[in-house]
Amino acid sequence: MIELKDDNFKTTILDNESLNVVDFFAEWCAPCKVMSEKVFPEVEEELKGVVNFYKVDADENYDLTSEFGIRSLPTLIYFKGNREIYRSSGLVQKQALIDNIKIKFGI
Repeated sequence: MIELKDDNFKTTILDNESLNVVDFFAEWCAPCKVMSEKVFPEVEEELKGVVNFYKVDADENYDLTSEFGIRSLPTLIYFKGNREIYRSSGLVQKQALIDNIKIKFGI
């Protein structure tokens, strides 16, 4: 996953028409580590070339965390084009995440 920061989020996510999933996480967050180490690598491989996956360290990027109203971690925000179309919080298992992405993005 590519890590985004306050200074490159807009050009990467909001200025394109791609299907993107952004994971707001923190290093101290145990469910975030599970998602990062076990769930996302497999989901990325399965949906490679269809959906882009990014992560934002909520502690290091306060402006983004505040702008998107992140209150719990991990929080996933789905963007279609430059619009937020869905968000979820908490640990999500691999197949549930894949199914949800396919439903929300219509793929």
